[in-house]
Amino acid sequence: MNNYLKIGSIFLLLISSAFQVVESDKATKKAKYLSEKPNKNKKMTEHNRKIMEDFADIFYRQKDVEKAFKEYVAENYIQHNPNILDGREAAISALKPKFSSPDAIFDIKRIIVDGDMAVIHLHGRMNKNQLGGAVADIYRLSDGKIVEHWDVLQPIPEKAVNPHPMF
Repeated sequence: MNNYLKIGSIFLLLISSAFQVVESDKATKKAKYLSEKPNKNKKMTEHNRKIMEDFADIFYRQKDVEKAFKEYVAENYIQHNPNILDGREAAISALKPKFSSPDAIFDIKRIIVDGDMAVIHLHGRMNKNQLGGAVADIYRLSDGKIVEHWDVLQPIPEKAVNPHPMF
């Protein structure tokens, strides 16, 4: 019986060691994945930040809708705004009259980029006499192109009920 206990103890020790090796291997792989992911995400973020800054300059500041979209937007662009069809050409047709207007004012407040997602937060007005609205344009990028867009619009009221600025 004593030999059976020794054999059983050795067996349990071997099984326990095997599980520890497997768990240790999993932990090592997870640590490696987590340490590599921020570097990959940081590189992607830096690359996409440059794209979004260039796009914002051409689209909002220069007001050259066609150039911005032809250079930085994928042909099969997905549009979540319910008033605009999918596709790069459809977006150009819908946005060009409004965003190319010499009277329109687009004051970019911030550009936020994290990996493949970006947000351009701005104050948009169709002319200097309008209060306009706070806009958050949300973009998804893939392979150096904008492939998807959502927007959130909030009209600026004449009088706010709190003292906090919108920007």
